[in-house]
Amino acid sequence: MASITFQGVTKRYAGGIRAVDSLDLEIREGEFMVIVGPSGCGKTTALRMAAGLEEISEGRLLIGDRVVNDVSARDRDIAMVFQSYALYPHMTIAQNIAFPLESQKLAKAEIEERVRSAARTLGLEDYLDRLPRQLSGGQRQRVAMGRAIVRRPQAFLMDEPLSNLDAKLRTQMRTEIIELQRRLGVSTLYVTHDQVEAMTMGHRIAIMRKGVLQQAGTPLELYDAPANLFVAAFIGSPAMNLVGARLVEDGRTPALDIGDQRLSLGAHAERFAGVADRYGQEVVVGIRPEHLQVPGDGNQAWPQLRARMRMVEELPPEKMVHVTIAGQPVTSDTVVEAIADSDKGIVQDLQRQADAAEVSVIARMDIEKPLPSDGEFALSLNTARLHLFDPRTGATLV
Repeated sequence: MASITFQGVTKRYAGGIRAVDSLDLEIREGEFMVIVGPSGCGKTTALRMAAGLEEISEGRLLIGDRVVNDVSARDRDIAMVFQSYALYPHMTIAQNIAFPLESQKLAKAEIEERVRSAARTLGLEDYLDRLPRQLSGGQRQRVAMGRAIVRRPQAFLMDEPLSNLDAKLRTQMRTEIIELQRRLGVSTLYVTHDQVEAMTMGHRIAIMRKGVLQQAGTPLELYDAPANLFVAAFIGSPAMNLVGARLVEDGRTPALDIGDQRLSLGAHAERFAGVADRYGQEVVVGIRPEHLQVPGDGNQAWPQLRARMRMVEELPPEKMVHVTIAGQPVTSDTVVEAIADSDKGIVQDLQRQADAAEVSVIARMDIEKPLPSDGEFALSLNTARLHLFDPRTGATLV
């Protein structure tokens, strides 16, 4: 196995369009790295440059310690799994798996042994004499995986390999790919637009937008400490609640004016100590749905917001409580782009609220929590987990 390192890698097309712009990213030996982002963000282009299927305009790409900018795809010792499976319909499953070994001029006995070993690993032993059309989508994807692992490469590259499967099969195949990668210990670069795939599969995740790397880190790091508004809005389901507010000083401690309500941050003033120079300025407040709760045991000391009930979605063992609060909705292009691929309903809701003096937010609660059926009620807010962002640059402030 070997690491894959992008050092200032840029892909520039005719007309000066930068599909990937100065990408710095390392996939460590044995690591499962996921690149995720909305359509057109440059993730597949980055993968194709690693595979040798796209020329690099600037920068260096290393596999292990070797610079491979000018090395052909076939000589990079990597294996790629495509979205479309790319199986030969006239060949048996055994022949499809063996195909990459034929050009290596290995002995027939070794080829047969490797094919049987890959088939055992993937549960395909009983299907080796069949044709691809005789298999289900999940089985065909296993064949594509078998064709990759039979080569025993230094690294795997996977381009949205599960996007053609139904939801149940995707969940099953995610587990199988994770287990396979752990068993083989091969460095893997996996591209997807699905944040659920990214969060459940990757040791680390790299989020891209318009060709630029926004942040790379573990799933928990991206969820708890997003570097900017785009990452905050992109990661999480339901998405992070984002509300326009003004940062003020209240009795020598920081506070937020959200609509006509003042929210004290005094209990966690040390967390917001670095924003004192922004008193009087507009900020974007980020609140994860689980950090909004009805007042009760354990959150009596949390500041409260007045909210008005809209609807409740019961999704055992949780429920999603949709409410409105006084405030300014955040409808920037950055936020809309981040959530457009995953939830067009939220985008439409944001656009409807654009000129309103209230904003819709979602609270995630235990399904047993009692709630008022309608009207106004209080929501407690965990300010220890609150996020603040610069509304102009989108950068995190805490």
